[in-house]
Amino acid sequence: MADTSYVRGRDVQRMNAHGEAVTWADFAGHFVWAEYAAPWCGVCPGQATEMQRVQAPDVTKVTVVTSGMGGYGDPPTQATAAEWAGRFGLDPGHVIAANLTALSVPRHYFFSPEGHSLHFHAGFLSAADIQTIIAQRMDGYQRWKQTGEKAEWMR
Repeated sequence: MADTSYVRGRDVQRMNAHGEAVTWADFAGHFVWAEYAAPWCGVCPGQATEMQRVQAPDVTKVTVVTSGMGGYGDPPTQATAAEWAGRFGLDPGHVIAANLTALSVPRHYFFSPEGHSLHFHAGFLSAADIQTIIAQRMDGYQRWKQTGEKAEWMR
């Protein structure tokens, strides 16, 4: 799974919390908000709670657990993803273990249905901030798809 756009690396398989192999291609055709987190991160539990409060029915929310409790060099496992999903009441099919131990967390990406990166943010975001970003980027993206007019953030 690529960090900036899931167009590249969309066929790399990772294990979700159910132990099923998934790829970014499995989410093609949907807007996707990807939250990257780790169990050692002090801010990530609060971020997971905020993500639960986000109301965005047209967006698939995915959590990518980037490492185990040991941090750098301690790759996450299916069990790590399952523990994270259970701890925060997340859809286990959308919690993915990905060996990205050097990645700073929390971080967020918002992807178009074709896998293009529409937004990136490193650090904590409130549910209200996430919903504002989703609404703004979806609107701009859909307007661009229909008319070719670029939103300011696309320039």
